Amino acid sequence: MSDLLLRKDEVMDEARQGKSPYHVAHRLVAVGSMLIASTLLLLGCASRTDCPACEPPQVPMACPEAPPLTAEAMRDVLTFTLRRDAEPPQLLFLSGGGWRGAWGAGILNGWTLSGERPEFQIVTGVSTGALMSTFAFLGPDYDATLQRLYTQLEDKDIFRNRFILSLPFSSSLKNTAPLRALIARHLTDAVIRRVADQRHRALLVGTVNLDTSEFTVWDLTKMAREAERDPRCFEKYRRVVQASASIPVLFPPVDLDGALHADGGTRQNVFAETAVPQLRRRFLSIMPPDTEPVTPTAYVIVNGKLVAEKQCVDDRVLKIGVRSIDLLTTEVLIGNLLRLEDVLEAGGSSTGEPWAFRLSRIPEDYCLASDPRRFIDTEAMKQLFKRGVEWGKTRPWASDIPDNIAVSPLPCQCNAPLDN
Repeated sequence: MSDLLLRKDEVMDEARQGKSPYHVAHRLVAVGSMLIASTLLLLGCASRTDCPACEPPQVPMACPEAPPLTAEAMRDVLTFTLRRDAEPPQLLFLSGGGWRGAWGAGILNGWTLSGERPEFQIVTGVSTGALMSTFAFLGPDYDATLQRLYTQLEDKDIFRNRFILSLPFSSSLKNTAPLRALIARHLTDAVIRRVADQRHRALLVGTVNLDTSEFTVWDLTKMAREAERDPRCFEKYRRVVQASASIPVLFPPVDLDGALHADGGTRQNVFAETAVPQLRRRFLSIMPPDTEPVTPTAYVIVNGKLVAEKQCVDDRVLKIGVRSIDLLTTEVLIGNLLRLEDVLEAGGSSTGEPWAFRLSRIPEDYCLASDPRRFIDTEAMKQLFKRGVEWGKTRPWASDIPDNIAVSPLPCQCNAPLDN
């Protein structure tokens, strides 16, 4: 490669010496073609050599005492978390939603201001919900961190654009080194140690194993506790959070023990339906029917709407593809919520009554207009955070999934005023 760059310099010297323009142009094209071919050849050498889905992984497991949770391991976590002498469990489920996580961050800040925010026994998150989950789990001391993350970030804080010639051989459209650095700045070893100090509580995050297609559950509280014995667990904790927020194609997947993991929202936009059935069974096993009535409460914060915004879609393959994915993810979210509602209504309290279901979502009449040239519109994010704070102060929770929302009531490509 260095030889090719030297040749390029030689050609430019020839141009300055008055060589024929045709001669110079021909040499430049030849050298340029060789540069491109060399670049593509080097990039092509970086593909994976093994796949854990098809053969035993060759990569040693980092933080081996905190592997992905199996069904049996999930029961053990719940046994440790739910206690007979505890207050009625308060559960918090944080959905995906990208920059719209400003809604959930605002709610948590407003909830604190109301003086009525509970301590949650179990917190789960996927995607942007995974990014905020640690701070939601640790409580009001980290409200200011959530506010900074969801009112001040810009695209440059999350990704860098890749060199266009590398795209055919890359794992994503963007380079997320800035996101990795952002997570490291906020999920420090000290913060992770605070997670480890929380007893009889659980912080769970979901990713999708792209190799096996499984929705994978990680116990971050267990990982945080193991970090005192195995310092590799600190970095594994951060990598799991990054993986859960890595939108496929746009962001690169994260290698966790030899397998590629990506955004948990690919399978479950609200990580609840995996956990709640086992929660219910475990809760009933420790709360006999003759005890005083106790009803757990499941709070679900959806960082988005239950309906896709109207928009005039360009008749171009990329725009149609993006719009289709938007519609599919909305339907996945609704399906997750409906299944969760069915489980909660099946009778999981100590009296056989349904668990309390509390749902928050961005109102259908709130316009989510943002700058289409940006992944994160900071001004739109600030306004959504502000709206979330106001909602969190009063918390008009819905107790069921609305069944009368099919089309957004807002006009096509609405323009939200700044004081919306």
